[in-house]
Amino acid sequence: MSLPDSEQFLVTLIESVRRFLDGNFGIGPSENTMFAAVDLLRSEPALRKMLSQRIVKCLKPFCEGTADVIPLELIELIAHELRWEEIREAAVHRANVMFGGLHLALGDDSERVVEAFSDDWDGRMFYRRYCPQA
Repeated sequence: MSLPDSEQFLVTLIESVRRFLDGNFGIGPSENTMFAAVDLLRSEPALRKMLSQRIVKCLKPFCEGTADVIPLELIELIAHELRWEEIREAAVHRANVMFGGLHLALGDDSERVVEAFSDDWDGRMFYRRYCPQA
């Protein structure tokens, strides 16, 4: 797939995830689409710059919703799976500017994103892929 096609496919996947979540369908129905986005990012490293710039924009301090908002749940999954340091840095910056540090950012997007970098991230429980088979 060409880079422009890959970019358009990624945008389509993100929009699909947003629609699932905005419709209150939860992570379950959107899980395959979310992991398709992660898999695409793994297979197309050239997409990293474009997407990380969008994620950083979403995590800017005091940023209200914009047209290209990426769902927080997808940002968390990307942070957990790909561990892109620029995402962590943007989340820490947001916490520092808005709250005076990550330790005071309880419940904020910044705290959730930084927590997703952990191997034992609590958000794993919401994804079938991470749950042991019964």
